[in-house]
Amino acid sequence: MRASLLDAFDRAAATGSVPASLLQRWEGALGDDRLWQFKPTVVHGDLQAPAFRTEGNRVVGVDGWHALSVGDPARDLAFLLGSGEFGSVDEAFEAHAAARGIGDRQVRQRAMLHAELDIARWLLHGVARDDRAVIDDAVGMLEGLVRRVDRDPSAAIEAQRLETMDLTGVQAYLGAHPTDEVDRDGRTAPVAPLDEGFVDDEDTRDEAAGGR
Repeated sequence: MRASLLDAFDRAAATGSVPASLLQRWEGALGDDRLWQFKPTVVHGDLQAPAFRTEGNRVVGVDGWHALSVGDPARDLAFLLGSGEFGSVDEAFEAHAAARGIGDRQVRQRAMLHAELDIARWLLHGVARDDRAVIDDAVGMLEGLVRRVDRDPSAAIEAQRLETMDLTGVQAYLGAHPTDEVDRDGRTAPVAPLDEGFVDDEDTRDEAAGGR
């Protein structure tokens, strides 16, 4: 998934039409391993508001499954971030997290990146067809995006850092028991599979055990 986004990034950058501040923003997010620690799942792949069939206040169906794949769950949440109803957007992300039951801490940041790179893809579509109207539309959207990210804290795509846990918190998170083996640095070796969404890298474990 990240390789595909990097390809879109490279091609968009080559057009010379993407503001430098956005290129720097996207490059930073694509290069930040913390954003890309997630459990792939089945995704719609091209979810937009018109895809939902509704009856009154109930969703009764979803159309447009041409991009169905196993991929990043944030892909299907990207369209929400273009909405002005920020309250309902927050509720949607909370409901998604509750339904999946997986600690994907950076899903909103990746969803924002997907949404922004959709504009880059629109630009590439216009360039491929040599359609000046589409190119101008995409350039205008990119300029508007620059203004938004400069003033809107909710548009951040940097990885969120967790608060440092003490040993008791680490044991509780990993499902450890008081009798579990603890190494000389005070870190508990997990005896059961890690929770889905938890990444067992050295930096994360060091931070969890009390920081460097």
